Amino acid sequence: MPNLYNLPDELLVAAEGGLRIITLNRPNDLNASTSEMLFSFPRLFAALAEDPEARVAILTGAGRAFSAGGDMSHFVKTLDDADFARTVQENARRTIHSCIDLPIPIIAAVNGPAVGWGATLATLCDIVLMSEKAFLAEPHINIGLVVGDGISVSWPLYMSLLRAKELIFTGERINPQQAVEFGLAANGISGIETALGLLLTAVDAGRLPLARAIAALTVGPAAVLGSRSRRGRPGLNEGSPADLVVFDRADSWTVGASELRSRGRNTPLLGRTLPGRVLLTIADGRIAHEAPSD
Repeated sequence: MPNLYNLPDELLVAAEGGLRIITLNRPNDLNASTSEMLFSFPRLFAALAEDPEARVAILTGAGRAFSAGGDMSHFVKTLDDADFARTVQENARRTIHSCIDLPIPIIAAVNGPAVGWGATLATLCDIVLMSEKAFLAEPHINIGLVVGDGISVSWPLYMSLLRAKELIFTGERINPQQAVEFGLAANGISGIETALGLLLTAVDAGRLPLARAIAALTVGPAAVLGSRSRRGRPGLNEGSPADLVVFDRADSWTVGASELRSRGRNTPLLGRTLPGRVLLTIADGRIAHEAPSD
């Protein structure tokens, strides 16, 4: 499969209809970003913004890490070359601004550790989903460096300034539960790779039309990928907690007798058409609910 946008192989972009899957691709180095990768991020986000077919993007890492941050050789060159350091600072500004300015939503599928620049990149995304194996950390303090990248600006916007200072000054690891509590992530997902894979499989098999999946994914953060408290159908079913929900607010569904019986209710809701419709629910590594094809 060709790499889109003429980017280096360490920054893979694949197309699945209107979906763009971005993979940080240095698994043997825990996806630490080289200088070439770092200078490619503004190009990546500019290309995404100009791609007329792109509707949503997923950013993840190859192998067992999301990203270990910046490659050590990049740090050394930054310390040794003042002109290069200034270029790096300007590139960082362009990267952060171009990511924030993206006209499509970008979802961070944090499959493993996201450290330093990796934590910055993940939390710049519109939605952050974390595997149970993942953690976030800003550890520059532990090697005698000031806080880098954009965390000193972005994290105080997501949480209290005092909490952000504590995390930056200690370099502590932030597990998925803490990330949700601090406002850095949506609910953690067990087996995020499986959930996203099943979603793409449903699209590929034609059971979930891509146009409808994209419409649901672009409705808004609260309606995109539901938390573990969302049910197979909105509001009435008790069902098992879902790992991943594609929910289309622009659609609707009709209340049937089976939904009412599951809650022991007998109300005028029977036969009512309610706003919003779950197109696909994934739980426990399988498709637990799928809306019938129209």
